[in-house]
Amino acid sequence: MPSVDSFLASKPVPERQFFFSDSSTQKICLLVILIGIALRIAYFMLGRGLWMDEAALALSIREYGFVELATRPLLHMQNAPLGFMLLAKAASIPAGLNEYGLRLLSLVTDCCLLVLTCAFSRRVFDNLTTLAATVTVSFFFLFVYYAQEFKPYSAEATASMLPLYLYFSGRGRVVLFFTGLAAMPFSSPVVFLLFGPGIGMFYRGAPLAGWYTAVIRLLPVGFGWLLFFRSCSLSCLK
Repeated sequence: MPSVDSFLASKPVPERQFFFSDSSTQKICLLVILIGIALRIAYFMLGRGLWMDEAALALSIREYGFVELATRPLLHMQNAPLGFMLLAKAASIPAGLNEYGLRLLSLVTDCCLLVLTCAFSRRVFDNLTTLAATVTVSFFFLFVYYAQEFKPYSAEATASMLPLYLYFSGRGRVVLFFTGLAAMPFSSPVVFLLFGPGIGMFYRGAPLAGWYTAVIRLLPVGFGWLLFFRSCSLSCLK
């Protein structure tokens, strides 16, 4: 009598698609992403003036250097991830301390979020769901608005999405470890999202290497993430 595993292995895996083929979904998603990027650039070029919260955060960019941003509290009781503030400071040097220079990082990271959302959805969901997710992120007004806002929301969403995409792309624990470390200075919520790939790596590796070996291999990854997150959170709450 065949086992359950051999029975399931003998069954063909159906393609995860509704209504749209893979090629048509890819073309439509590409078109949606290009329109979404064009919409963000057009909105960005309007040069809307900074509002109170943006101006308060921009004062730290104007008054502080790179070392002060990393070691001193932000002015006017503002709070933002350290990586976002350092990159925003670097972007403002060639582009100028104005609406365009300050919001450039948000624009770039939000455009990257469109691509990551589509790529992640294609790895996990069917074609219709992939298209729905891409359309939502491309045209939902809050995503478009925060693409030209001097706030870390777009950078946090992009940094949080990247480790999830790499995990579902089959990357190993070394790549995920360093990607998680690189994402933490830009996103505080990413440490909670990393629990998912961490548990997934454990259950994926345990049947092959054994439970004890899987735990030993993943403990340095988990402790490294937590220690680095602590240092990043302390820099944000300084």
